[in-house]
Amino acid sequence: MLTSKTIYHTLERLESDYAADLMVLDLPPLLVGDDTRAVLKDVDCAMLVARADATTVPQIDLCEREIVEHTNMLGIVLNRCRDIDDDYGYYE
Repeated sequence: MLTSKTIYHTLERLESDYAADLMVLDLPPLLVGDDTRAVLKDVDCAMLVARADATTVPQIDLCEREIVEHTNMLGIVLNRCRDIDDDYGYYE
């Protein structure tokens, strides 16, 4: 569905109908299929969300390279990050 021309026209219509300054799309994982890659070429920028306890650094690197091939990269959000010690160096 995301690879069809319908999604492009739907995004254009939503943008014009609602005079949207910002639209946030929650897309499928980049490494699972081609749908997200197909949408990246039609957006102004993208933010990568990675799960700390499941996503590897090589996977993050690969996703970052994929994103910048198609659009601007805003940054990375690391979620499910739970194991931070009190003595990690911030207050030293």
